[in-house]
Amino acid sequence: MKDAIQQKISYWIESADSDFEAAKILLINDKYLQSLFYCNLVIEKALKAYYWYINEKEPPYTHNLIILSSKCKIDEIIKDEQQKTIDLLMPLNIKGRYPDEEKELLKVYTSEKTKEIFDKTEELYKWILKLLKK
Repeated sequence: MKDAIQQKISYWIESADSDFEAAKILLINDKYLQSLFYCNLVIEKALKAYYWYINEKEPPYTHNLIILSSKCKIDEIIKDEQQKTIDLLMPLNIKGRYPDEEKELLKVYTSEKTKEIFDKTEELYKWILKLLKK
């Protein structure tokens, strides 16, 4: 693989790794909405790395996980459970940015629910990383 492309992939993965660590710290510190926002970022950045890997060009400028998964054709090889994780994470991008209804959201995104989503994010992230090593 060309060095410039590998550098782009590495950039996105290093950033995703950092965001994953932030999501973990936020979860430990009971900052559930913030942790979920970072979970969304982890998958967004992993998908952008995979886009570079497959297409060898700049990914679309979007935060939409569904669009990204479609554009890099990962949606064609993804398992149903992994697709459900993407669907679950998708709205958290907005909810993490605009927590106007934080009390209501925290009724849904409890410690247990956030940990469940975090674990699913980790599984999906590791799966995408494996794809990058083929």
